[in-house]
Amino acid sequence: MLQVLATYSSTLLVDKGGPRILRLLSSTVIAVCITTLCLRFHLQLHGHDVSSISWLPLASVATFIIVFPMGFGPNPSNYPKNVLSKASMCGQLGA
Repeated sequence: MLQVLATYSSTLLVDKGGPRILRLLSSTVIAVCITTLCLRFHLQLHGHDVSSISWLPLASVATFIIVFPMGFGPNPSNYPKNVLSKASMCGQLGA
C-alpha cells in the first residue's frame, strides 16, 4: 500500500517539480537510507549494542520505498525517447 501511494504521488510531483530535481533528491535520500542501513548492520556485526536503534532498518526501508518512485520509478521521463517510442508502439500493437 505504501508503494502504491508513493508511486501515485510521484506522478503528481514530476509535473510540478520536474524530473531532474526529483531524481537528484531521490538519489540523495536513497544513498542516505542505504548508508544508514549498512552502518547499523555493520555495528551489529562487530558486537556493538544496537538495541536503541532497532527501529532504524524499518525506517530506512520505508523511506526508500517512499522515495524511490519519485526519481527512478515508472515515470516516462526516465527512459530515452527512442526506447519509449518503441515501447509505446509495441503496446499499441498488442492492444
